[in-house]
Formats: sequence, structure tokens, C-alpha cells
Amino acid sequence: MSGRARSETFYSRPFVRLASKIAAEKGLTMDELVARAQIRESRMTRYERGTVEPWISDVFSVAKALDVSPIWFFGQILTEGKAARAARMRESAATAPRP
Repeated sequence: MSGRARSETFYSRPFVRLASKIAAEKGLTMDELVARAQIRESRMTRYERGTVEPWISDVFSVAKALDVSPIWFFGQILTEGKAARAARMRESAATAPRP
């Protein structure tokens, strides 16, 4: 294990959640979606775990594979990710020691 602290991600899980939801609505499994989007399975696994932020090219590839607007798809991810980040910041501020 490296000595570097793992940075927190805010957009990977919303990306996977939205992709999974739309894929299910279209009758696709995540394996089928990954194949259609031509994304490495290992990268999607890292997105699912929240260890890395999604590459913009992967966001566009998944949107295309799901036949949804990439701009709409990206906007949904940003909105949910920003909300998660704001909630985390509020939580941190509430638990921070007071002088």
C-alpha cells in the first residue's frame, strides 16, 4: 500500500448509478453496457468502488451506448456529485472541533 492518501471521489458513484439505472430500463446488463461502450471492465469496477473519477470519454461512450444525450447524462452526474460534495462538506463542518 502506498503512503499517499486516497482522494475522495464525488462523481464516480453517480455515474455508475445513473448508467445502471438507464441500462436496466433498456434491458441491458452492466456487462453488456461496458461492451457496447467499449470501456475496460477494470475501469468500470474502479468507478463502482469510487476509487477514481470517470474519464470524460467514458461518460460520453456510455451515454452513446445508452442512446441518451451526453450533455444531459453529464449534467445529471454533475448535479448528483455536487450535492454529495456539499453534503460531505456540511458534515465535516458540523463535526470539526470548535476553537
